[in-house]
Amino acid sequence: MWRFLAGVLLVASKSFAVVPLADVALVGDTHRPRIAVDIGNHRGVQCILDTGATVGVIGRDLADGAQRIGESHVTTANGAYGMPLLRVRDVVIGGAHAGDVEFVQRDASWFGHGGNAPCILGMSFAQRFTVDLDGHARRLRLFLAGTAIKNILAPSQRAGASIKVSFDNDVIETQALVNGTRTAARIDTGWGFVTPNGALLDRLGYRKNDARYFTKDLQQSDSGRIVSVRMTTLQSVQLGNVRAVNVLGDADPDREAASIVGRRADPYLQIGWPLLSDHRFIFDVGTRSAAFVP
Repeated sequence: MWRFLAGVLLVASKSFAVVPLADVALVGDTHRPRIAVDIGNHRGVQCILDTGATVGVIGRDLADGAQRIGESHVTTANGAYGMPLLRVRDVVIGGAHAGDVEFVQRDASWFGHGGNAPCILGMSFAQRFTVDLDGHARRLRLFLAGTAIKNILAPSQRAGASIKVSFDNDVIETQALVNGTRTAARIDTGWGFVTPNGALLDRLGYRKNDARYFTKDLQQSDSGRIVSVRMTTLQSVQLGNVRAVNVLGDADPDREAASIVGRRADPYLQIGWPLLSDHRFIFDVGTRSAAFVP
């Protein structure tokens, strides 16, 4: 009898899996991780999950009912702006609910480029959960904060999946190997490029008119304008035990200056969605843990 019960318990333990609070498909274009979100009284709003943003961003059309709690000062290439800092009472994705989430109210007209200001979910939302952003399956799963990553991954995926990260000031930083050169790196799901800064390009042997540079016409996601961007192809980028080859990199100094990489004097890589979208990135701010798997 006891042997039978022990066998039942063993089978049950092997088949146990944590159930996500939310398991939703990414929607819209493939340039950013977008999901349908209920924000206050607004249902099914398409928002970008952006680990590079401390707080979220909403436009005036989504700000009704939100509580204004202050002002956020933002400096961009076009100037400095003071934007209302708001607190939204309810933000819901599937069965995952977060209350009193902070957003800044951004209106596109303030930035002078027209177009629609995107809705962004920042770390003020993401830190409430264990986040499983599965670019390969194009799904977002949210678990209770503190959920062990090993219980989310299949047994075959656990070995070597963990990566060392820091979450200081809501910035997810780690180490990467670029063409075999070790560099500090930032994981930014809302960034539309893989961007090496000038110091990293110097370390990799790039020169001013390097033959490895080329230009590519790209459409801006917020304004729809076509811009010509200087690019390069990185032979390999390795994060943890996962190595990607022939990674398209943004090497435009003007675009770099608007990013955190432009403020770093040491070699630095900003890892955006083009690389993350082919992999699975899981993180939990509270336990300071993360994993990166194919």
